Amino acid sequence: MRLINFASGSKGNSTLVTLGETHLLIDCGISFRRLQLGLNFAGVALDDIEAVIITHTHSDHIGGLPVWFRKSHLKFLVPELAARSIVRMAGAGNGDGRFAYFRAGRDYRLADVELNAFPVSHDAPETVGLKLVGEGERLAYVTDLGVVAEDIPRLLERQDVIFLEANHEPELVAACSYPALTKKRILGPRGHLSNQQALALLTGLAFPPRAVVFGHLSENNNSPELLQSRAVECELERRVEHVAVASQRRVTSVEL
Repeated sequence: MRLINFASGSKGNSTLVTLGETHLLIDCGISFRRLQLGLNFAGVALDDIEAVIITHTHSDHIGGLPVWFRKSHLKFLVPELAARSIVRMAGAGNGDGRFAYFRAGRDYRLADVELNAFPVSHDAPETVGLKLVGEGERLAYVTDLGVVAEDIPRLLERQDVIFLEANHEPELVAACSYPALTKKRILGPRGHLSNQQALALLTGLAFPPRAVVFGHLSENNNSPELLQSRAVECELERRVEHVAVASQRRVTSVEL
């Protein structure tokens, strides 16, 4: 299994996941040029991508869609409830064969990979987390959620890799210069997960993953150093073999 994150944060998100012989992209929130550079780094050809899975419709996750669609033959798997707006944004016609749709809670197969999408609490239509299984290896991808719902810990048990949002420190958000409504959104149940929430989730798992990649860090209200210090405080390294922090500006790679 290999996970290569090309970018993670409020300015753009996209991740390459390879399970067995199947290459999948999660989200298309970066430029087509940056996608090409990332795939060159990974040694993966554009035509080898099985599909692009879109988690939700915020621009930092689908901002690259129109150009990706126009300049490639990529296929896209999108949440059914958001399908109309996504297809329209791409400039595609209704019934375009490059788009397929999924519903949270149902199982799907992409080549030799099984996909299950599950709902998370965020302020975009049908925002989902993802579970991918291939060649006996398991990966969960969960960003953009304001609260850890009751079923999330169960869904994240027994994963080999978890990519998880750790967006902010609540005290830094409260003290920053953002408008009051923006702070309320970030800190609310349909906003973003804090360092403390992410770490509590991970340390509460009965069967933790082998590797964790933290993503979607706020550039103003968090830092890799602060997150890592929080992880040390809760002794995460005693439960997880490998911990990485994804970046808005550089590639982050994990291979098992």
